[in-house]
Amino acid sequence: MPIQSDKATRSFSLNLKAALLGLVGAALLFSCASETVQGEGPLKREERTLAAFQAVDVSQSFIVEIETGKPQSIAVEADENLVPLIDTQVVDNTLKIANKPGKALSSNNPIKIFLSLPSLQSVNAKGASRLVITGIQGDKLKLNLEGGHQVRMVGGILQDLQINASGAAQLESLMLKAQNVDIQLSGAASARIRAEKKLKVTAAGACKLEYKGTPEITQNLTGMSVLRKL
Repeated sequence: MPIQSDKATRSFSLNLKAALLGLVGAALLFSCASETVQGEGPLKREERTLAAFQAVDVSQSFIVEIETGKPQSIAVEADENLVPLIDTQVVDNTLKIANKPGKALSSNNPIKIFLSLPSLQSVNAKGASRLVITGIQGDKLKLNLEGGHQVRMVGGILQDLQINASGAAQLESLMLKAQNVDIQLSGAASARIRAEKKLKVTAAGACKLEYKGTPEITQNLTGMSVLRKL
């Protein structure tokens, strides 16, 4: 079992700070190229009807709550003037969530997206959103997390969980029971997972992976990355 030294801890902290500074810089560049719209008016919740989807792609900074195993529904909650500026459209079986082109949204209230759908196959997230996924069940789920996303999995059973997390992404999925987990981490990404049979991990940089279960482990760790059993 690897043990972090003071040097490893300092390196992890420096990599995390560098990743966060990169996110701030990218956000500043984006805001300079976009019109910033300040939220006004009361909170508004808008139900939307879209084509069926089994994958979700999230950009920018939202709070996204996804509940699986239920009929499809989509709702957006934000300041009244911001709701029309939040784009939700289905392309090739994927729900894409983002600001309208050329718009940067600013608000004292969180912008929330509520989703329910019968089954979920993949999530792709870029930016700094917070996602909660509840009740996932099925053969396979793919997670691709870039930037400063925070993802929490609540309950569920999966055969295969495939994860690619970079930057300062954080994943909490100890409550999700997965038989096989294949995870790739880079930068200062961190994850807490549960694997029952097999765990394959590739980590580069100053990443941290904590796990529960007694899986057969295949690991390739470089830099100051750490794998630890809980």
